[in-house]
Amino acid sequence: MVVQFVLAFQLVAAPIDRTRAAEAAEMALKERIRANQREAATREEMRRRHFEARFNTLVDAVSQFAKEYNAGHGGIWPQRQADILRKAMLELQSLEATLARGGERSPACATDVKR
Repeated sequence: MVVQFVLAFQLVAAPIDRTRAAEAAEMALKERIRANQREAATREEMRRRHFEARFNTLVDAVSQFAKEYNAGHGGIWPQRQADILRKAMLELQSLEATLARGGERSPACATDVKR
């Protein structure tokens, strides 16, 4: 009698345990998907900020070059500002190429332009 009860209990409990295990696996998978989505959104936000920083550096370099050039009424070539402008353009171009390939660059690079 006890053996029959144990067998009956196992038959009833087994499907419930498999269902719970499947539900737990599904929940874990959904959480992993949400975590991957959050990570992808964070990565995209960092790429956008990095691009914005490089673009703003380029805009500032163009502005400083124009200011110095116009201060000399076109007679003086501001070499220092021209070098800064050239560097800002190259950095933005290299960042754009890196992003087009899907690669990542360090966000710390956004502050290495010296003025």
